[in-house]
Amino acid sequence: MDLLENFEALPIEVQTLINSFGDDFTYDNCNLLLTKLKPLGYSFEYGLDATPYNLVKVLCKNDFDDIVTDGDVFRCVFGAIDF
Repeated sequence: MDLLENFEALPIEVQTLINSFGDDFTYDNCNLLLTKLKPLGYSFEYGLDATPYNLVKVLCKNDFDDIVTDGDVFRCVFGAIDF
């Protein structure tokens, strides 16, 4: 679930940080926002148009430093194992 679609439910600190970037996103802005959101426990993706999407709460990181979200809890607990 993309948390950007339910923006008002995000913690105020996260909302304020995202709002501080306005609507004029560039690759550099997206990268900077991502860097600032990670310590707060959030991550997102962005495409060629530099528009953030798929904001998720990060549950943990696995041994390969991959971000693990609620869709990948099994990988979080048992590592990055391909079956």
